[in-house]
Amino acid sequence: MVNAPQRLREQLRALPTDQLLARCARLRSHPTQPIEHRATIVGLRRTAQRALALQAEADELHDELDTLVGRLAPRLFTEPGVGVICAAQLLTAWSHAGRLRSEAAFAMLGGAAPVEASSGKVVRHRLNRSGDRQLNRALHTSCCRA
Repeated sequence: MVNAPQRLREQLRALPTDQLLARCARLRSHPTQPIEHRATIVGLRRTAQRALALQAEADELHDELDTLVGRLAPRLFTEPGVGVICAAQLLTAWSHAGRLRSEAAFAMLGGAAPVEASSGKVVRHRLNRSGDRQLNRALHTSCCRA
């Protein structure tokens, strides 16, 4: 839209994203318009149609994931800050019973376990920055929104 003709930019500028995508997906050009204008409309239309299709696919996958997580661990949804994506990440990391022997092992996997960072005389700890970064994000999201 940045390089679109001024008149077209003015028509689309004030629209919220969802309305902008719907409007751009319906854009039509006329043979009497300059080639740059027609090319801009074709590009905007195809990009908007692609974005709408991808959003529909993401919504469908989100619903399927909601069903699967709800079937496997419905109690996760009762925890504050745990949504579908966060719960799925926690389940994926946990994988199966017996994979992790303790909460400490789970914390180490998620990069949330303290590791020693002493310099000799001073004893101190820092958070482990290795491990599964997506699990770390899920743990951070669920803990910070609680």
